[in-house]
Amino acid sequence: MMSRLKFTVKLLGLACAAGLCLGATFTWTDGGGDRDWDTGDNWSIIGIGACSHPCSESDDATIPYDPNGWTIKLVTESIEDLSIGASVAFSPAGGTVTLTVDSLSIGSPTIATVSEVTVSGDASIQVLENP
Repeated sequence: MMSRLKFTVKLLGLACAAGLCLGATFTWTDGGGDRDWDTGDNWSIIGIGACSHPCSESDDATIPYDPNGWTIKLVTESIEDLSIGASVAFSPAGGTVTLTVDSLSIGSPTIATVSEVTVSGDASIQVLENP
């Protein structure tokens, strides 16, 4: 007979295999000191993510307001939602910058929301209005 724990683990495994896993919510902190998207210490996380940084099409990311803006090194990621509260420049971290999101919200409170966005090349996103 299967224990409850084994049953729960198997059930969660099946749900993830079927694409039902929920992504995590990440907030940029720049705590890693290297400004690299892939450095887990640059993010705080709520939930259980597949990575220590936003790396899954079910992950959400927030880059909070900072009066100086942010420069973040990035290569290629696809995530669900991105909220930006400050000016952000994405610079290449060894390749061409490509960030694909289902939804992009700019400003805090939100002044613009766009769906299905791909940012590529050496790109910048600028908030036109301070929160």
